Amino acid sequence: MLDTGGDEFIILARVDRKTAEQIAERIRNLIKETEENFGVSITVDGQQTHLTLSLGVAEISPALTTLDILINNADRALYHSKHTRDKVTLYNLDEINRCSQCQQRLAVGLHVYLDEK
Repeated sequence: MLDTGGDEFIILARVDRKTAEQIAERIRNLIKETEENFGVSITVDGQQTHLTLSLGVAEISPALTTLDILINNADRALYHSKHTRDKVTLYNLDEINRCSQCQQRLAVGLHVYLDEK
């Protein structure tokens, strides 16, 4: 496990894609269960918040030429998970691009709507 700073960590494991997803889900569920079973919670500015964990999973493939690309793929999956919170996302370029394109169209539509008002 590597600490990249802030609230992000990298875990390298010699497992297949499905096992990596299962491990990530298990970690996410352990955080959730800890809060539920032990009453662990955080209070910020007088408001109780809940712990969530968003994870991005990427796998090594012959197309990867550097560790930086692998980390970037995992990071893209992570930010996809953070958008919906408390989720595990496997890196899938087509799905992430499709979601990003939808978000861009929504943002453009919102700007047009606000400009008309």
